[in-house]
Amino acid sequence: MKVIAIAVLILTAVSCYRSAPLVDNASAAQKLVGKTVRVTGTLNNTKLAPSVQTNRWTVYCLDMPWPNTSKSGTVTVEGQLEYTQRFQAGVSDDGAISQGTDTSGDWVLNKCAMVTP
Repeated sequence: MKVIAIAVLILTAVSCYRSAPLVDNASAAQKLVGKTVRVTGTLNNTKLAPSVQTNRWTVYCLDMPWPNTSKSGTVTVEGQLEYTQRFQAGVSDDGAISQGTDTSGDWVLNKCAMVTP
């Protein structure tokens, strides 16, 4: 009985530490909205939030403190994936565009945390 109990504890511990899926493009991201994911890419400081840019995709890291460096570098971040239009620039009746992000929407990670610096 003790051996079975120990095996169950070990399997439970291992399953808790499985890493989140790695996403590097919008097409793959669409299938994982609402899930915890990882993104590896170049760290950038933007006005909205720190962001990670892959070859074909940018995700903003909400709820993450600004990195203590002015340099860009490769990092892996993890958080809950969301597609939102809440930060998009507005367009007035005369065509003027207000401050904001792309008018099509943005990919963000909520509860974003750095996994590897």
